[in-house]
Amino acid sequence: MAGGEPPPLEGGEELLAVLRGIGSVMFLTSLRIILARDGVERRPRSGIQSYPLDGIRLIRLERGSGPSGRVVVWSSTGQEAASMFFEGRSLEQAAELVALGRVHVARLRRAAGRRPDRPPQTS
Repeated sequence: MAGGEPPPLEGGEELLAVLRGIGSVMFLTSLRIILARDGVERRPRSGIQSYPLDGIRLIRLERGSGPSGRVVVWSSTGQEAASMFFEGRSLEQAAELVALGRVHVARLRRAAGRRPDRPPQTS
């Protein structure tokens, strides 16, 4: 699964983007973000984590030192829920995943009649 194959999707759920990171793969679907760590077969509890888009406050791309970066996902409570590092050559795919994720989170928020949240303060 962490090799790039998505985990089983729910009925009506569509795979939108895939980003290979360092030691993991992030999948964006129409309903959630899924983080699959390498060695998932050895980590039955933490190898796959799923975050429903309607519970996400912010998805952000952060540049690292050098060519790498990371995708960071914050929950609706303002806590960092997940992050994944990626190599510099994957920057374009990371930016695409973040942009698509933001669009889908905003659509779900509008459909639910909620106002956009302010981004969490980072140092």
